[in-house]
Amino acid sequence: MRRSLVLALMLSLGHASVAVAGETLLQSGQRITRQVVKTRPAPARPALQAQGTLAQSGMRTRNKFLIGLGIAVAFAGVALAIDGGVEDSTPSSRGER
Repeated sequence: MRRSLVLALMLSLGHASVAVAGETLLQSGQRITRQVVKTRPAPARPALQAQGTLAQSGMRTRNKFLIGLGIAVAFAGVALAIDGGVEDSTPSSRGER
């Protein structure tokens, strides 16, 4: 039965020409990309370069230190919360060794 189904598909689709399909997937993607590039405006690069880092922000050193300290305290709090939730099930931690 499978052979007859394959033979029927070959006979019904075998005569279809590749020219009917039109352009390939790669050509279609390239055409769409060209169309999108033509319709979009150029990006505003000076606006992107105006953004600085924390070192160039003009903030006082004390504020930068407090931001760093806050990040360190938050990280330590998360690490301790994770460590406190771990079950100690090894023989050495239970005092059996």
